[in-house]
Amino acid sequence: MSYTYDCGVCGLEEASPKVTQQCRDCGYYLCDTCFEAGKGRIMWSDKNLCGTCKDKSEEETKKESIKDEDVDYSSDDDLKSRVFNFYFRKEEGRPLSNFYSADVEIDGRIYSSGEHAFQGSKFYKLSELADDDRKDELKEYASNFEKGNAFDVDPPFAKLKGSKRGFTLTTDELDQWDGLARDTQEHICSMKYLNPEVRECLKNTGDKILVHPALRVSEDKLLDMRWNGRAKIIDGKVDIIGSNELGNIWMNLRDFPWFKQEPCDATNVEAKLTIVNDILKRSNEYTTNYEQDRAIHQIIYIIPPAGFGSNFVKLNAELATNETFRNKFLDEYERVTILNVKEKLAKLKV
Repeated sequence: MSYTYDCGVCGLEEASPKVTQQCRDCGYYLCDTCFEAGKGRIMWSDKNLCGTCKDKSEEETKKESIKDEDVDYSSDDDLKSRVFNFYFRKEEGRPLSNFYSADVEIDGRIYSSGEHAFQGSKFYKLSELADDDRKDELKEYASNFEKGNAFDVDPPFAKLKGSKRGFTLTTDELDQWDGLARDTQEHICSMKYLNPEVRECLKNTGDKILVHPALRVSEDKLLDMRWNGRAKIIDGKVDIIGSNELGNIWMNLRDFPWFKQEPCDATNVEAKLTIVNDILKRSNEYTTNYEQDRAIHQIIYIIPPAGFGSNFVKLNAELATNETFRNKFLDEYERVTILNVKEKLAKLKV
């Protein structure tokens, strides 16, 4: 199924989902006629901002600089040595962004990015809480975000289609989603955690404070933003403005006690099994889905399925006295085992 949208200038339903004709701030698309004629909301330079958002951005930046003139901040070098900002347009740290393109599997569904997974999961989870008529509508819309389906264009497009411009949710549904969003994002990050590029990126951040910044946004607006933040050093201390939930989720993953463990090899099977057994024995300490996913994926990283010591891991699963955790771990270990076998077979065919 193809989609067209109301043009941000003339209002006709002729705008196509071309990323070069979409403003990255307000999300408006332009039809080919208005875009080529340079009317109204035209793109600005190579930053894909429409004229209106460009003017607004410059005005807010000007106000922000005036507002901050009397604050004594430490040097940029001091900030960089203690804080790591990550966002999609910055190459270093890009894998931590939801806009990073890499497959993510959530509950058996494959998505092309964390953003696709986030938006698709939103509508799937709400469909499970809805009545019959609404359930089907939400579930059908959710499927569009899966890999190969209608909204698998790029992450910004997925974000747009997950917003109120793509699908209008009721007040009750928005309240429900507000309570589910954090758990959903934690699950997405824990699944990305198995991606070698993501893991290496996270490892390279050291012990710096991770911040997902909101660019071109005033401090007042930052206070109401959930996923973003801004770091400043005031009086020698790092101060984070905004909730910065995405940064906090990644730090929780990185700060897991066994995060720095390297994968098992033929020379250290016994030592690695001791570590894995310790993780299993603490199963009752993992009280949330996120904590369980984090522990499970750490085990998978240390002793990969079908690798050295993997048979012992499955046998020792009984060390996990929390039955829910144990069953979840065995299911995930089996899923990754099958996935690894499929990847090896695919390489052999090539």
